Amino acid sequence: MVRSTQLRNRRLRRHAWCNTRRRAIAVVGTLAVLGASGATWLANSSSASAPRVDDAHVATPYVTPSVSDSDYSIPAGAIFVAPSSSAADGAASAQVAAAHANGSVSAPYPSLAQAVKHSRNGSTIVLRGGTYRGTLGTISHRVTIQAYPHQQVWVNGAAVLANLKHVGNAWVRTGWDPHVCHNCYPRNALDPQYPYAGLGDQVFIDGRPQAEVGSVGKVRAGTFYVDHRAGRLYVGSNPNGHHVEATMYEKALQFSGRAAGSVVRGIGFEHFAPHYNMDVPAMVVAAAPNVTFDHDTFALSAGRGLSVFRSGTAITNSAFLDNGLNGFHANTADGLEFTNNRVIGSNFSHWSIASTASASIAGAKITSTSNGIVRGNLFAANDSNGIWLDVSSSHFDVTDNNVIGSGGMGIAIELSGYVIVAGNVSSGNARIGIKVSGSNNVSVWDNTVANNGQSQIGVYQDPRSTSRPRDGATWNTTQVTIVNNVIIGRTGATKSVLDSFNGRRGARITTARMVSFDDRNVWGRPVPSSPRFMASWQNSASKSAFTSLAAIQQGTGRERHSVSADHDTLGSMFVSATNGDYRLTNRNAAMVQGTAVPQSIAAAMDVRAGVPPHLGALLVPAI
Repeated sequence: MVRSTQLRNRRLRRHAWCNTRRRAIAVVGTLAVLGASGATWLANSSSASAPRVDDAHVATPYVTPSVSDSDYSIPAGAIFVAPSSSAADGAASAQVAAAHANGSVSAPYPSLAQAVKHSRNGSTIVLRGGTYRGTLGTISHRVTIQAYPHQQVWVNGAAVLANLKHVGNAWVRTGWDPHVCHNCYPRNALDPQYPYAGLGDQVFIDGRPQAEVGSVGKVRAGTFYVDHRAGRLYVGSNPNGHHVEATMYEKALQFSGRAAGSVVRGIGFEHFAPHYNMDVPAMVVAAAPNVTFDHDTFALSAGRGLSVFRSGTAITNSAFLDNGLNGFHANTADGLEFTNNRVIGSNFSHWSIASTASASIAGAKITSTSNGIVRGNLFAANDSNGIWLDVSSSHFDVTDNNVIGSGGMGIAIELSGYVIVAGNVSSGNARIGIKVSGSNNVSVWDNTVANNGQSQIGVYQDPRSTSRPRDGATWNTTQVTIVNNVIIGRTGATKSVLDSFNGRRGARITTARMVSFDDRNVWGRPVPSSPRFMASWQNSASKSAFTSLAAIQQGTGRERHSVSADHDTLGSMFVSATNGDYRLTNRNAAMVQGTAVPQSIAAAMDVRAGVPPHLGALLVPAI
């Protein structure tokens, strides 16, 4: 098993404590990623709620997907592929082209599936720019799949529709029979306001998703309806002169155990329909160890973008955009590295994110995984939790991430242990900025947590328990430290700035027992009376509520060196909180030296150990 210290040492770049070295989110960067609608959303909303078209499901902001430019070297003996010309409904002239193809640069294979069939263990497959439609199935040997230098490559699960017949208020495709499951989900996972999230059908016009409705009578521009029994697809917008696609396949590809060490780089995946259930969990499934994904894009899946089930997987410099369920998902993926990625618009189909024992939706949901890293990522506008560690995940670094505008928690550490949560910005999330529940040995250091809809930090004893701890995760909340953070409440927030209670019956677990040390933090509310309490504190048989930092200090004996920022506005403390720029201004109460950062936490944050020049997040991931 790869240990977390080994992972850190392999990728670590030391930085000095210096403001000029910070990678800051700029206003223009936020606008570029989220678009004009996204900027308005950031300014006015604390969750990724969407406008409703009758009973349709569609989310904003919508991000037009692209694949990062890449320039990977091409080894001798590489196999080349170029997309064949396509007719209506995606039917390719592959058979004709295949008769003369040999995989050379001058006679490339016309399909990726054909290239995989002719590849050997260790082969490199190079894809020329264009769209490759269909599914690859399972790859059972080690292979590298990469884009040709500076070309956009898409693997697409939709068929191109042409010659739709105009009938009434819609355009109709008859004989429609996609390879999509329409009941592969539990009913209780649905949000009643979005009853068709689980159907898996998707229609795109000029690349833009259309909203599904429940009957022919509700079809109008921007929507579609599928009559599964009659095999009819109804499109509400006039397709003439436009590129119309509809999802045909559930999964792009899966790496089996014998494909260990495979690499996918510079490739985009879109328009597939995996399930909520785990039989087809994502567009791309890594069920082999030591798989690498670099500069890839996973966009507009009806379900999850990428699922990982084996150890040693690395995902870096990739984008997860507007996926119907999770952007990214991992289970039993020890040694996971998830770094420098963008995760935007997850839960695009608006599944329920109610707090239940089976809830699982997040920008990145990671379970039963040890010795992992989630570092330097941007999570924005996910209608779900942002980052969520759960079910005995342990020995994890969650550092230097920017988590903005989640519909649920910003960062949730649940039923896990030995986790470093440091250097993150968690802001504008609908629920709690950083939540620690049923988790032990969690270090919450040098974060900026502000303007979240409920609490900024929540520390709870989860009602669940385990008799079989995994890698030190006891499911008991103990040894939590909260140091060097900037913690600023939101006016009108529904809970205390720090909210803590024991949720387990019969157990007298106090906040003082859960939190072993807390100090040198900035505590503030722009309006000190809203929320009313700075902290809610669990005692042995009751709870205490403290109205100010001074009351916390007097009532608990904690936070002796912490600083009050009551009355300070977000505008005075941060460069541009409205646009997601949480760099500190010189007027910020946090511009004081903090407690010396231990080596283990400094290494996780990719900075040198010692006394930081200010409190709060020290490195901000670039967009």
